Amino acid sequence: MKKIIPIGVFLLLCFSIMNSGILNINAQDPIPPSLSLIAEYMPSIVIDGLNPEWNVSNMGYFDLMEFEFEDPPPSSLDSTVAGNILQVSINFGYNESFLFVYAYIPDYYGDVNALFLHFFGKPGTYDAIQLDDYNGIYMDLAFPDEMDPNPPTVDEDLGGVNDVYGHSFSISTDGTYFECAKSIRSGDTLGKDIHLNYGDAIAIELAAWVGVTPDDSGPNYGSRSPEGFSYIRLDIGENIGDILEIYPPYGKFFMDWIIGDQYEAPYIDQSADIDGVANDSAWDSATLYYLKFQYMNFSSGEWYPDDVIDGKIMIFHNGADLFVFVEIDDSSEDMEDMFILVIGDNDNMFEDPDGTDLVTIGTDFYEDMILPGNQDDPIPDEAFGGFNDGDGAVSYADGKRRVEFTKPLQPGDPDGRDIDFYTGDKMFISLLIGEDSFEGPNYVNMDDTGTTGMPAIIVHPVKLLGEGEEPTGGETDTNTFALAFGFSDVLIIAAAISPVIAFAYLRRRKRI
Repeated sequence: MKKIIPIGVFLLLCFSIMNSGILNINAQDPIPPSLSLIAEYMPSIVIDGLNPEWNVSNMGYFDLMEFEFEDPPPSSLDSTVAGNILQVSINFGYNESFLFVYAYIPDYYGDVNALFLHFFGKPGTYDAIQLDDYNGIYMDLAFPDEMDPNPPTVDEDLGGVNDVYGHSFSISTDGTYFECAKSIRSGDTLGKDIHLNYGDAIAIELAAWVGVTPDDSGPNYGSRSPEGFSYIRLDIGENIGDILEIYPPYGKFFMDWIIGDQYEAPYIDQSADIDGVANDSAWDSATLYYLKFQYMNFSSGEWYPDDVIDGKIMIFHNGADLFVFVEIDDSSEDMEDMFILVIGDNDNMFEDPDGTDLVTIGTDFYEDMILPGNQDDPIPDEAFGGFNDGDGAVSYADGKRRVEFTKPLQPGDPDGRDIDFYTGDKMFISLLIGEDSFEGPNYVNMDDTGTTGMPAIIVHPVKLLGEGEEPTGGETDTNTFALAFGFSDVLIIAAAISPVIAFAYLRRRKRI
């Protein structure tokens, strides 16, 4: 039988631990694995799905949670909802050549048709195996490199080798038994395989197809829930404290927000051509404010306050449309450059349960998106019947990147979570940029005056002035004061902000 990856495996990316913030942990750290096992030395084993050779006292028990989606899945604002819980009995062994896996999953909620194991936690290891009882095939898979959004593929497609030997069978009204051997030191770097010696550790997450087939859908059970993810820490022979690099969803570095200077958008009865140049006469009367963007490594949570990009912002409106111009230091044009503006109608916009508005602009795209209030990734407005309203353009000259942007003040797009604003109202904005960064934004308009002692993203109120109302300020730095958030609030805020970082792969680009 031809070895293929069913297209449904792509849904694994919705629960994948790739492309998220790193925490270095080991078994003694305060954020432990859900299950810690030691692979026992086993000179030989018959791969038949049975377990007479196995030491039952070493068996571990690991919960898989059902993924339930509202329509449309899986990018729904409702995201993942915890459903049924299914316990896996799992055991590991090893010898000089192989890592052995035994697993049993009961059929409480339907036939268990396939099991997926994702190995991670070691640099350069993006390994996985799929044990497909439905089709009787056992595949060695490779995830793309970190920050690559593509789904896993069979090793052979990358020039690697299928180093998995498996057997499985199901018993009606009982469950499915899986057993396999995988080369423990195959040397298959093209297949991104594991390479484990005595005392080494590896992390493993699981997913399963229960009552659905691998040919038709992605896994519907996994070691993931709305509260986070679970994984197994596996030590080969002995736990000697080998450190793993764990990629939890929505990296758990702490980041709160603070209220920055209030910006004032004067009423100017003109429009501007959106060409990234801002040479229309209306800009001569717009208010000017200076910005600083500090570098944040969203993979690790490291913050570099001395790595700063200077910029400025000008804003005005004409009662119907908002106009924004941002200029930042940027010595070279890059297709991965982006500008991100989060727009809300209150300073608590990152926690708004209904979600809020987000716009991203690059050299060849403009996208109006929804930033959900449930810690999910941003989603194009059009995916929910909304509109990609607004326009943006980018230009480069004299060591500067210039972003010009307009958006209707009353778009009438509740499905897109767009907000209607009127003269005299206040909107709230936050700004992020991507500088030569495929991974997404890597510089943020932020400050270090947050209550956690960590950087805080700045939320700026923007008052829409009335006709004839003169601005009171302008040309100011971003002086700020901190809001007081408790520890649990900070966790929520970090989770709310972090999806902004991950969205770069999910945007649909509108060519302009």
